[in-house]
Amino acid sequence: MFNLKASVVSVSFLALTAAAQASTNLVADGSFSEGSGVGSYSTTFAGGNIGAWNVTSGSVDLIGSYWAAPTGYSIDLDGNSPGAISQDLSLATGGYLLTFSLAGNPDGGSAVKSVEVAIDGVTHDFTFDTTGQARNNMGWLTESVYFSNTAATTTLSFTSKDAGGPYGAALADISVTAVPEPGSTALMLAGLGMVGVMASRRKRGV
Repeated sequence: MFNLKASVVSVSFLALTAAAQASTNLVADGSFSEGSGVGSYSTTFAGGNIGAWNVTSGSVDLIGSYWAAPTGYSIDLDGNSPGAISQDLSLATGGYLLTFSLAGNPDGGSAVKSVEVAIDGVTHDFTFDTTGQARNNMGWLTESVYFSNTAATTTLSFTSKDAGGPYGAALADISVTAVPEPGSTALMLAGLGMVGVMASRRKRGV
């Protein structure tokens, strides 16, 4: 059966993604490139920072040569224990698209890695199944969340939801871009009950 609602949302999301690609990334150090010279990997504990990112709980590994990120560097949200990172963004009122690359440490732990993404307290859960993946074939996915912003300062956070220990979700290429919302798109999304938040995922070639 043809799903008109799903198809319309998919087309609309592609339009939002195309607009975002032409916009400036409002996240500082979304590729964790300030970790230049890290070597294989390094661990940062709660209270420390990785570039512009604050480590707010547990510990987080900054990954250099240990595995390949789509671009720049990446992080493992479970360093010695499940961790979290956050960054405060200065955003104007309007629509935004969050995108990030998601994979998982294939070396151990549960095969399915879990991460909670929060945008000013509004949470979205993501998982990645590492079955069949390896450090030379991470299987990165691009995840996307559309959101509307009204606050002057918006906190973006990524929190591991794994049970414990190392080997967590891997993150790279975090980006938030303004998405001018055409009136027709806004009306269509409102009719579908989708104004506020949408989510999507696609597989990367890395």
